[in-house]
Amino acid sequence: MTAPEPGGRASPGAPGSLVAALHLPRFLIQRRLREDGRLANRPVAVVRAQGGGELVAAASRAALVQGVAPGQSATAAKALCPGLLLLPDDPGADRRALEALAEALLAASPALELCGPEGLWADASSAPLFGGEGGLLKVLLDRCQALGFRAQPVLARGKFAAMALAVHRPRPSLVLGPARQALAALPLSALPAPAELAWALSAMGLKT
Repeated sequence: MTAPEPGGRASPGAPGSLVAALHLPRFLIQRRLREDGRLANRPVAVVRAQGGGELVAAASRAALVQGVAPGQSATAAKALCPGLLLLPDDPGADRRALEALAEALLAASPALELCGPEGLWADASSAPLFGGEGGLLKVLLDRCQALGFRAQPVLARGKFAAMALAVHRPRPSLVLGPARQALAALPLSALPAPAELAWALSAMGLKT
């Protein structure tokens, strides 16, 4: 079984089954740093054309500490960090890199699926081959690191729970029972809901 192509073939787990989620923070930056070692420790931002200008889509740690943040205009980012290197957005290359990573992880999981531009879901049914769920997560994490990527893994029941926790609360990394209590502490931004709904809930006093 192979990692799914657009339109999907294999998909990790049935609803409610254990799924390993891998969140790759700032993957747009990670990919570029991996491919060009000269960018290491430099303030770098990936910019995306929007509304006749350019907005920051992602920024390196060195840029973030100087005040650069996603959503800023490229002009504002450069004003905060004059040495900032601006790189053009390349969604096609980012997706190919994520797909290649998924293919490489098939040695540990029978099925992987892309989750947005910074995540992967992995079928956790192979856990017994690695001594249990913790062993599977270690293999997945070690493989990512060996390939030059930093990941936050969480194994939980269901795709939404696993990825929401991986993004917003990656410790503990194993949530083998019902995830309701762990999910209850997450911010509203973890909900797969339109920004307008999240804003409305926040205005009502709801924070989690």
